[in-house]
Amino acid sequence: MLVNDHINALNSIFKKYQIDKCWHMPTVYGNRQAKEILSMYGGMGSISDIYICKTNKNPIEETMEQEVNSEVACLLDLIYKKCEEYAIHVSRHDFTKNSKSKNC
Repeated sequence: MLVNDHINALNSIFKKYQIDKCWHMPTVYGNRQAKEILSMYGGMGSISDIYICKTNKNPIEETMEQEVNSEVACLLDLIYKKCEEYAIHVSRHDFTKNSKSKNC
């Protein structure tokens, strides 16, 4: 799966559970966007701290919280790993190549 497919899936979850006004990942075309995404991780209040639940006033059934948050965590991990690779040594052309990373 391509990194932008993972990003689109994550952004769709954010929209569905009304987090998209606070968090939205940009499409990655190259090094600049990959670094922008990497800067969203780490520290208090980072994208890594997102937890979708009724308590946070997200429109989700309690029975779905664990499943949705597991998917978000998986996508965040995959996106981070791919962006880290791209930020170091990959050109724009390589973003269109298929990745052999696992799917969430």
